[in-house]
Amino acid sequence: MWTAVSGDWHLIERDEHLQLYSLSNDPGETLDLSAARRDVTARLRAELERFRSAIRPHAPAETFDYELDAEGLERLRGLGYVE
Repeated sequence: MWTAVSGDWHLIERDEHLQLYSLSNDPGETLDLSAARRDVTARLRAELERFRSAIRPHAPAETFDYELDAEGLERLRGLGYVE
């Protein structure tokens, strides 16, 4: 899930599905305006894509092959990252 906020608008992108909300008129985000305000939806989606493109080279790999020793595992467990 990705989100973008610009001024009064909040765009949520989840699995290619877009939702757009007016924060001042609908603070509870109950009325999806993405179909009615396609211009705002397209602009914020383009901003999200620019952001994703900018961070992708720096994002960690989704999977990696790494052997964790007992001490490292205990550290992660102590921090609450693993059970």
